[in-house]
Amino acid sequence: MALMAVVDKSIDQWFKDNPLPADQEKIMRGERRNCQNKKAFKPIAPVDGKPANPPIVLVPHYRARPLDGVWATAPYLHNGSVPTLYDLLTPQHLRPQVFCVGSREFDPVKVGLSVKPGETCAVGITRFDVTGLGNSNLGHSFEGAETDKTKLPNGVIGRGLTDTERDALVQYLKTL
Repeated sequence: MALMAVVDKSIDQWFKDNPLPADQEKIMRGERRNCQNKKAFKPIAPVDGKPANPPIVLVPHYRARPLDGVWATAPYLHNGSVPTLYDLLTPQHLRPQVFCVGSREFDPVKVGLSVKPGETCAVGITRFDVTGLGNSNLGHSFEGAETDKTKLPNGVIGRGLTDTERDALVQYLKTL
């Protein structure tokens, strides 16, 4: 509940800083406030210097949850296919291909599920294999040297990170 209150305050502040007509604000907030919403609004570019009316358009999308407490929400990606934050920040071909889900064992260094190479999952623990249908851990990857986002290949969202950069990001995410 506290997280929802913080999110509500942030949303309210955004509308205060970016005033819109009441009818447009109502559309953007949706029928249910502060919930997962499969709709996003994208600005419409002016045509011949004239602003579009309405100035926004509805676009379907996946609405990511807030990062508050992200350190406690492993595994990651929409299908739970990446066991730690550290692994999420590595190139996709270096991410674990198999790991156990369901244990309470936590990796405080990589921040997420404890992954041991060649581990056999105990009774009651689920073996997650990224080669299974719908289990892919590809995409949302940081790799290569390209910094121009328009030139990144599919599935890559940023340049490769050094170990120092990756460690610093994980340390920061622990504070949320």
